Amino acid sequence: MAQYEPDENESSVYQCSCSDQRDVLIENLAKSLMALIDKITEQDEKIKELTKRQDQVIDDNTFLTDLKKGELIKDVDDLRNTVTILEKNVTLLEEEVHAEPGSVAFFATLSITLSTLGNGRRLVFDNVITNNGAAYNKNNGSFVAPMP
Repeated sequence: MAQYEPDENESSVYQCSCSDQRDVLIENLAKSLMALIDKITEQDEKIKELTKRQDQVIDDNTFLTDLKKGELIKDVDDLRNTVTILEKNVTLLEEEVHAEPGSVAFFATLSITLSTLGNGRRLVFDNVITNNGAAYNKNNGSFVAPMP
């Protein structure tokens, strides 16, 4: 059986054609690889930038949280001091009330203006602010001081 053998011209054309295709393929692969490397480099830069932004946001949030926490602690301390002062005032007022048993006092106002008062007319104050010793009767306007 006879085999076909290409002559020298045919063989070199075939080899040249395969070699050219291989070179084109390698060149295309190299271009694709370079494009991928460029894309990866670009993405790495974006990742670094985003990481930097994220770190800055975390730092800012931590600072603001610490600042707000400090303000809240100060507010709580101020409120505690106010409560302490008010408790002392209440204690002092209670001591004053209990210091003089039998002492009476009242302070009251009228919500209306009276143009004239007749003799023997009783004023009944409608807004009693202080009534130490319960000597003022807001229902009938009488004030009765206890006898010592």
